[in-house]
Amino acid sequence: MKLKIFLLLTGVFFIYISINNDLVKETVYQYEMDKRYEITELNLMKKGISTKYNFENIEIDLFYELIDQPPVIESMNEVVKLANVLITINNRVETILERSAVKTFDINNKEENLNQYDPFISYWLITDKEKNDYSFAIILNTTQNNYYMLVPKEDQSFQMVTINENGNVKTEDYTWETRSKLQGKLVPFSSYSGTTGYYTDSLNSYPSGFDIISTLTFPILSFLIGLVFLVCFIALAVDDYKAKRSVA
Repeated sequence: MKLKIFLLLTGVFFIYISINNDLVKETVYQYEMDKRYEITELNLMKKGISTKYNFENIEIDLFYELIDQPPVIESMNEVVKLANVLITINNRVETILERSAVKTFDINNKEENLNQYDPFISYWLITDKEKNDYSFAIILNTTQNNYYMLVPKEDQSFQMVTINENGNVKTEDYTWETRSKLQGKLVPFSSYSGTTGYYTDSLNSYPSGFDIISTLTFPILSFLIGLVFLVCFIALAVDDYKAKRSVA
């Protein structure tokens, strides 16, 4: 009896830790999000779209007011200065991102565009296929003193401004730890932060060969070990049952 209990509990334990693995949870999360949402980052690949966007006849725009301080970064190609960024919806100021780093000059592209605010501000189109909702979102990185994106992501703070098709505006403040699953998808790729996941970055990064093998081996191996223990438990249980039947 003790052996059967040991085999059962050990098998359940190994299967549980394999299923509860971050890589497994991340895979399920990505599948669920892709199934429910269609998400488009408007400035994907940093093409430099205009800051002005018309969504369902709702005009979104942003502009900056420089702070009288020396540049944060100054080079041949660009000058990055501190500024307060004002986000407007139908010419009404909806929110202000204070003391953000803004690229004020780029020798390759002197026109004002969303790249000036990367990676602190990004535009998104979101279709909720389950609710049949269509919305526009602005994601702001509100972390203080994060001009070089050196603050660990776990300590960063954000704001999400969502506009639905009817023009209703919703503002949500959150942190990396309190973000929703949808907010976890709205992280722009950048040279500063790369790409990120919700439970783990493994599926979105470029790990070494050892990392790939170790990451994939653990849940598979632990599942197989658990399965062996459960098969042994079932085999013993069947033998005991047959033995009792033969005696009866």
